[in-house]
Amino acid sequence: MTELVDPTDLVANAILDEKKRVVVIVGAGASADAGIPIGKDIGDHLSDHEKAIVCHELGATSGDWNFFQVVEVLGRTLGMRKVQETLQKILEPRFLSLGYEILAHYLHRKEIDAVVSLNHDLAFDRSLDLEFPDLLFQPRSHSEFGALADRIRESRDLPVAYLKVHGCVSRKITLRMDRESIGRIEEEKLAVLEAYLEAADVIVCLGWSMHDADVVGPLARVRRSKKRKKAALVVVNSRPEPTLQGLVGGLRGHLHIGRASDFMSKVGEIVEARRYGAGKGGNPCRRSASASNSSYMFWPVRLPQAR
Repeated sequence: MTELVDPTDLVANAILDEKKRVVVIVGAGASADAGIPIGKDIGDHLSDHEKAIVCHELGATSGDWNFFQVVEVLGRTLGMRKVQETLQKILEPRFLSLGYEILAHYLHRKEIDAVVSLNHDLAFDRSLDLEFPDLLFQPRSHSEFGALADRIRESRDLPVAYLKVHGCVSRKITLRMDRESIGRIEEEKLAVLEAYLEAADVIVCLGWSMHDADVVGPLARVRRSKKRKKAALVVVNSRPEPTLQGLVGGLRGHLHIGRASDFMSKVGEIVEARRYGAGKGGNPCRRSASASNSSYMFWPVRLPQAR
C-alpha cells in the first residue's frame, strides 16, 4: 500500500472536483463515535439473562464473543424476533457523530455521490434526516434496490444515494444478521453496488474491517477491472489488523490509521479552507479558541452531544 499520498488531501480534492465521483463505504467503526458498541463489545450490552444464555453456550466471557456468535446463540434459544428487539436497543445512537454530520453535509451538496452502509444502526440516518430529509434514494429492501437497479439500467443515471445493503433495525424484515446472509448479496443489490463502485473516482472506507465478503468481492473486481482507470482507494481504520493491512496493500489502496470522525474533520477543514480561502471573510473552518475536540465552527449547529 502506498503512503506517498495524504489520504485526507486526496479525498478533499475529489470532493471539490465536480467531475469526480466519490463513494463512501461505512462500517461499524464509523458508528463508534455515536456511542454504538462494535465487535466484541456487543456482549457487554446484553441483559443478564441474555449474557447467561450466551455464556452457557460459548463458555467464554462477554469480551470474547463476536456479533455473529451472539446472534446465532440468542436466535436459536430466544428466537430471531427477540434478537431483533435486543439489537434495536443496543444499536440506538447515543450521540450525533461529527464524522456522520460532515458526511451528510457533503452528500447533501452532492459532492459525495453515494454512502454505502454495512451497519444495521440508525446513526448515519439521524444525521442524514437532519441534514438532507428529502434524499430520494434510500433503498433498504430487496424491491427498493430492484427499482433503483432498473433505473440505472434504463437511464445509466446514478442518483445521489444512501445504500444499506444489510438492512436496518427500523425495518426488521430487511435485516441480514447471520454469517450466511452477510456472505452473499442479492442480485439487485449487487447490480446497484457495482454500478456505483465502477463509476467512482475515489472510494473511501470508513471504520470498515473488510470482513463482509459480499462487498469485498465487488470492490476487488472493480479494482482489478481493466475497463476504466482505477479509482483511488482510501481505507480508514483506528485499529487495523494485519489481515486488513495486507488486503489494503493487495488492492493498492491507502491505509489511514485513525478514527473516522477525525479523518472526516480533517477532510472538512481542507475542503472549506480551499473553497473559501483564508483571509476572504475568515476561514469558515477556524477552530474555536476554546475547542478541545474536532468540532469546527462552520458545521451547522449539531455537534456531538449526549441525549
